[in-house]
Amino acid sequence: MKKHDLLLLFLAVITILAVNVSVQAMNAVVLTQATQVASKPSPVDTKAYQNGAAAALTSFVVAYQADSKEERVVAITNARTALLALRVPMDLKDVHLDLVLALDALAAAEAAENEVAMSSALAGLRAISVANPWLAAGQ
Repeated sequence: MKKHDLLLLFLAVITILAVNVSVQAMNAVVLTQATQVASKPSPVDTKAYQNGAAAALTSFVVAYQADSKEERVVAITNARTALLALRVPMDLKDVHLDLVLALDALAAAEAAENEVAMSSALAGLRAISVANPWLAAGQ
């Protein structure tokens, strides 16, 4: 073999080794990312959710009694935003969804100035509170 052929063979071997090291490094990164994604999120504190939801509804009840439509709409928006900021335990997801949907219905009724729909949405909120006494804890 000539020097030139040996040099080409050496470069080929070095290239294969470099590619192998690069692939192993990429596999390690992918494995690390997969492990991070697969790790369980921290548990949701049910009591913290209940306290947060109760506080949001308490603030809503006080603010919604305002005389102006604009202030009532702000009260609805603030309550909805506060609820959506909370981490929700699995066993309370239905209650959470019902609360947000009731506030959405109330916002739509306010926008349409539909007194019947407003009453219905407020009755829905009251029914949710009665069914979940912890919601009234802050009231």
